[in-house]
Amino acid sequence: MYPYKIINDNPASYVEMPKYAPLPATTKQDLKIITVEQFEKILEQTPPADPFHMPLVIAFYTGMRRGEVCGLQWDMVNLDEGYIQIERQMIQKGNGVFDLESPKSAAGYRTIVIGPTLINELKEKRKSQMENRVRYGILYNENNFVCTRNNGDPILPTYIRYRSRKINDNFGIPFSFHSLRHTHATMLLEAGENLKWFKSGSAILKYQPQWILICMSQIPCAKILSYDLKILSNKKRPTNCSSATNN
Repeated sequence: MYPYKIINDNPASYVEMPKYAPLPATTKQDLKIITVEQFEKILEQTPPADPFHMPLVIAFYTGMRRGEVCGLQWDMVNLDEGYIQIERQMIQKGNGVFDLESPKSAAGYRTIVIGPTLINELKEKRKSQMENRVRYGILYNENNFVCTRNNGDPILPTYIRYRSRKINDNFGIPFSFHSLRHTHATMLLEAGENLKWFKSGSAILKYQPQWILICMSQIPCAKILSYDLKILSNKKRPTNCSSATNN
């Protein structure tokens, strides 16, 4: 040891590590996974005319993140073949200021197959945007975003965070927008998906015996349709659905 002295013993050998209580296991409440019935109640308060409706249904049926939903544009949506390509995300820089950026990693670029329920929702949204262009005229904010207000202004991440907090308060349920991502993964499992596919076809972020969080990748068409039909069945709607093809 400087200057020119030698330590015979290791001082760290006398240090005892502090003991910490083990972290509790992650529960459904921690992940804020909601039921189909709770989602139905949320939709009752957010009809199609509500700007928050479209972000809700997209996240519920695809598991997309908040920035990906806000950054979704029509050139990334194929309604004829039934899929969404994730190529960019919206990053908010300030009040009303945002940038569109590429996904953070190569795994962020992915194709998500969508079922007939979401396809119909997207068709209705595009029709509504066309009608609002006529209604607002030169006051309409021309852009290519899927999630917009009636005047064409894009839905921003801060707005989604605000509305999610209001749902949490008004309904008294543990909810955040990311809840829909967890719920989507859970519904896929309940629709018949197995752990083997999640391990081989998706990037597993965290594993618990009861709950699996996934990074959505290219989902087999049959599984999405099974998931879509399960939702329709739970809602007691007819299961007369057209097929969608994988990309």
